[in-house]
Amino acid sequence: MSFDRNAFARAVWLAYTTRELTLRGQRLTATGYLLARVMLRRARKGTGQLWPSRCTLALDLGISEKTVTRQHAILRDLGLLVWQTRQTRRCRKDTNLYALLSPEPENKEESICDSSGDNLSLGGRAALARLAQLCGGSPGDLLSWLTSDQKGEGALAPGAG
Repeated sequence: MSFDRNAFARAVWLAYTTRELTLRGQRLTATGYLLARVMLRRARKGTGQLWPSRCTLALDLGISEKTVTRQHAILRDLGLLVWQTRQTRRCRKDTNLYALLSPEPENKEESICDSSGDNLSLGGRAALARLAQLCGGSPGDLLSWLTSDQKGEGALAPGAG
């Protein structure tokens, strides 16, 4: 199963126009909508993967990096985006590896983790299974890669898939 760009665009538009609340009680703003469109434009066809820095995304829209971070959290809470922070060998934070998700209309509260960020939610299992299909791996492999200490290696690394 490949990433459905149209389903993602429809879900972002629906979240913006209906002002759907996230897990934290925030709403997708016009800036969040535009950020999602910029990310969709940069996403790899077929997988929905992308890895621009927050600075690059902020420059694309003329907003601050903090605004990008806040809008990413809202998109994650809506079940439209997951990411993994990668680190260099010297343990310095590098870029994030993002994956856009094509949501299914039946479950709008889907996200990988619960609000504490530690436990896999019920909707998160379905999102993880879909993300694993996009990457061509198993949910167990993907979960171990997302929680591993070796950042930058695994199924979602650039050039893999």
